[in-house]
Amino acid sequence: MMAKQIVSGTARHFKDYKPDLSPRKAEPLPEKEMTHTENTSISRYVWLPMDWDEEKPVIRWKKEWTV
Repeated sequence: MMAKQIVSGTARHFKDYKPDLSPRKAEPLPEKEMTHTENTSISRYVWLPMDWDEEKPVIRWKKEWTV
C-alpha cells in the first residue's frame, strides 16, 4: 500500500507547518543597473521578426531592419 505510506509521510512532514499570514508592506525589488558589454555586431546569429500567415511562420524581407 504505497499510497497510505505517502499520505502518512506527507502528514508527518507538514504537521508542524503554520503559514505566516501576517500582513507585510510591499517593497520594491532592488534595482540592478543593466549594462550590456557584448559586442553584438560580431554575432553569429540574427534575430528577425516573424509574422504568421494563418498557421505558417513568415519572415518578410526588408531592405533595412530597425529595433
